[in-house]
Amino acid sequence: MQTLGMFHADECVYTFETGTELLRIPRLPIRLDEGCAVATNLTAFRKLVVWGELPAQECADIPETLLFQAGNRCTLSVWGRLSWDQCRTDLLGRRLLDPISARVRWSPNFASTPLDGQLMARPNAQLGRLCRCGDSGGTRSAADPSSLDFKQLAAPRGASTHECDAFGGSDGRRLYGHNDGEAYVVDEMGEHL
Repeated sequence: MQTLGMFHADECVYTFETGTELLRIPRLPIRLDEGCAVATNLTAFRKLVVWGELPAQECADIPETLLFQAGNRCTLSVWGRLSWDQCRTDLLGRRLLDPISARVRWSPNFASTPLDGQLMARPNAQLGRLCRCGDSGGTRSAADPSSLDFKQLAAPRGASTHECDAFGGSDGRRLYGHNDGEAYVVDEMGEHL
């Protein structure tokens, strides 16, 4: 834990066994050079983060040190999670990413929504959660966390019949969309109704 703390935290504070003084270790001034592996396998990493595990064949190109494999299923190892945490904001903030589920797609209007890099990372993370929710049929469960808040609108907003949080937290913008057969189409991002 101490080693991981030196990568994640600004500093680690602890007492040594029988000592009474607090010891402080600053964050290590290094970054793991696994960002390239994450960027190259971005879709697989996004799926691993959203679903927690994937079939091993979908993770074949990810270095084994970033994965934990049990049978034919893979999850992120501690180093894999650390690598993701270090570069996710940059990778998610570059542009609107393609859906990681066939049950969710973006309308052309939504796909052209302009957002700067820092803001784009948060909707991309929310859209990953929306893909998980879509794969579970949109039911209220672990697949629809409170940070997503996916629900049907009381009255349609144009073609949109459902909404969810675009950013999570205190930002009020919402993602509006509708069902189109087996898929959920994200129509637009707008203010809370």
